[in-house]
Amino acid sequence: MHHPFQCLATFGVTQPSSDEGGLFRRNILFAASGPQILTVNIKTGHIVSTWPLEDTKEPEDEQPGSKDEKGMNLAARPKIINLVAVNDGAHLIAVTGEDKCIRVFGVDAEGRLSELSERSMPKRPCAIGLTPDNRTIICGDKFGDVYAIPLQYEERIVTDSVSNITEEPKKTFVPSASEKTVHSARNRRALEDQRKQALVANAKEPLKFEHQLLLGHVSLLTDLLSVTTGSSNTGDFRHYILTSDRDEHIRVSRGPPQAHIIENYCLGHAEFVSKLLLVTPDVLISGGGDDHLIAWDWKAGRKLAQLDLRDLVVEAGLDGEVDIAVSGLWSIYDEPRQRYLVLVALEGVPTLLTFIMSVDNDIVTVSGRAVTSLPGNLICLIVMDKSIVVSSDSLKQDKETSHKERLSAYTLDSNFIVTGKSSRDLGEMWQIDPAIGATLSETNGHSSLEASRAQVNETVYSIRSLRKRGGYGEESQL
Repeated sequence: MHHPFQCLATFGVTQPSSDEGGLFRRNILFAASGPQILTVNIKTGHIVSTWPLEDTKEPEDEQPGSKDEKGMNLAARPKIINLVAVNDGAHLIAVTGEDKCIRVFGVDAEGRLSELSERSMPKRPCAIGLTPDNRTIICGDKFGDVYAIPLQYEERIVTDSVSNITEEPKKTFVPSASEKTVHSARNRRALEDQRKQALVANAKEPLKFEHQLLLGHVSLLTDLLSVTTGSSNTGDFRHYILTSDRDEHIRVSRGPPQAHIIENYCLGHAEFVSKLLLVTPDVLISGGGDDHLIAWDWKAGRKLAQLDLRDLVVEAGLDGEVDIAVSGLWSIYDEPRQRYLVLVALEGVPTLLTFIMSVDNDIVTVSGRAVTSLPGNLICLIVMDKSIVVSSDSLKQDKETSHKERLSAYTLDSNFIVTGKSSRDLGEMWQIDPAIGATLSETNGHSSLEASRAQVNETVYSIRSLRKRGGYGEESQL
């Protein structure tokens, strides 16, 4: 049983590039399975590149099956928790969880990866984005801080930034207790031991690379978007950073260098907000622990529409078994019909939900909905040309058992499900394409890290943990 593909990415290149690898880059699929990244040619199914390639020292307590055919100790490597393909077609950004690192890779014309930089953040990153010029990474961490760091990382910048850092003197630890406040013999001995040890408070080590702290939340940050609005005719562009957190907030802040200025809030969720999606430059879709999505005029902080999720869960035959937690939001523009498809993934649910909607100025109209059952829990998807590529965890369905029972007994085989758009009713019916699925057989059969259910849950199923436990009455009694 192998770790499923928890992250997918592809270049958002829609026009042929001037370089000879431009057309090829439109067919590149990046897939992360545990700690490993595969680069796949979606047309041929050939695995072009894998990362990491270097060998590592085998630990003494290595378990059988934790190394691949090249002898890599994959079990000791940090897991990939986010992938972003930069629209310049030449870079890939990966976030690894255990070491809190943001890694930038170069992508050559054939799709091979080469690691360019590795920067460890002070807290674990949970969301990343890019400024419109693709030069700056916007990174949010679990403690609510948002940083800006350059995409291109140069050793010269590191040296300069370190030389300009003035090291603060270390402060001597002074116990808050004294002989007047300590009465028992045991506590007096503990106080004396503290004084003898001459403890020194650890100073916070500064980041040794160029960075800028933009803003902070007082709650756990969950997602962010870097947005630019304006007209190219007038040249009046404005930059914003949209952030969401565990405390039901969506904050609209100005972009750098005025990110400390809050324009407004989008308030309307009763549970955590886990995912943000820009359908148009003016319309934002948000979802989380509520039974619905909300469409916003985010500049004004005004609710435009509410898209019910519970009804679709009932239609899928899972009502009463699903604790709704939105784990993914994506959109596709249907240009011939001038409408949008909003695709929704719920954590631990083997179903793809689709809303068909139109946007006319500030009026959002939902004209249709669809439910597509999948062989396994939907983890991630990407849009490529006229198909969507879906990653699942091969959950074996059994209609006679409950969803929770099926979730506890799923197998961990890696699996892609490739579905094509119906030519007659775009988005109203998603169908598995066996031909393209067969093309990805090499990728699905690639040897990777063998994982336990607990390891996969930690990497893949983390959204539900954002839900607060107990009500006000329970907390007040603690």
